[in-house]
Amino acid sequence: MNNDYVESLLKSAIKEGVQDIYIIPRQDRYDIYYRIEEERSMIDQIPFDSGAKVISHLKFVAGMMVGEKRRSQLATCDYQLDTGVVGLRLSTLCDCNHKESMVLRIMSLTKDWMSKDDSSGVYKHYCLNDYIFTGDKHLSELKDVIKHNGIFVIMGEAGIGKTTLANLLLTEVKEHMVMTIEDSVEIRNDDFIQLVVNPAIGMTYDSLANLCCRYNSGYVFIGVTNTKEQLEAVKKAFYAGLTVVTTTNDSRLFEGIPHTGLLLERTPGNGRKVQLNKGGKL
Repeated sequence: MNNDYVESLLKSAIKEGVQDIYIIPRQDRYDIYYRIEEERSMIDQIPFDSGAKVISHLKFVAGMMVGEKRRSQLATCDYQLDTGVVGLRLSTLCDCNHKESMVLRIMSLTKDWMSKDDSSGVYKHYCLNDYIFTGDKHLSELKDVIKHNGIFVIMGEAGIGKTTLANLLLTEVKEHMVMTIEDSVEIRNDDFIQLVVNPAIGMTYDSLANLCCRYNSGYVFIGVTNTKEQLEAVKKAFYAGLTVVTTTNDSRLFEGIPHTGLLLERTPGNGRKVQLNKGGKL
């Protein structure tokens, strides 16, 4: 059941424009949910043993520790389907009853997928021109501003596309080296040098920020800044003369720090609006 079920689950999710797939344990079964925008709906129920096998299969494909259920794990992988490759971010968690759950984020699709069903509008692949820019600066000005030293902070609700917007902005600086520091690489880009945080082998936010400074990369994307450790990495890269792009769920961390804030919001019809503000507060 494992491979066939996962393939069917992913194909259906992609066709419907799903962002997250939840595999949640109950007493004697697993419930499967799709999340599209702010709506979460249950789409299937499978026997408990089958659900556990699905999770083990996905952990194996992603290179996670299959037998480790006590600690939460986070990983990314490219899952091969017969119609193309889908990029996934996987997160696991074990509850007090020793039952493991998993959330899959659909991160990216190969060109095979992108060319399949764009006319239906089911799965949206954003480019910068799809965003509505408001506030102090508009898109054309932002493209110029991001080519200079500064801190750019993207904020918005979960799943709205903060990392997507960051990657789109950084593709505008093709003449410079771009390095990324992330807990797990959400969007793979062959034009970037992408680094993964792994404290067990000394790859901390601080040490990776030092590497970016030594490389004098020009641009650094720090995947998320929600802690003081992550903020110190942002400041270190910025004070070394690099331009830093990051996302956050806590704009208070940046109070008193000069930056350009980009508040990402939804618009009717599943669009995106970016409110731009320059200063010390989003």
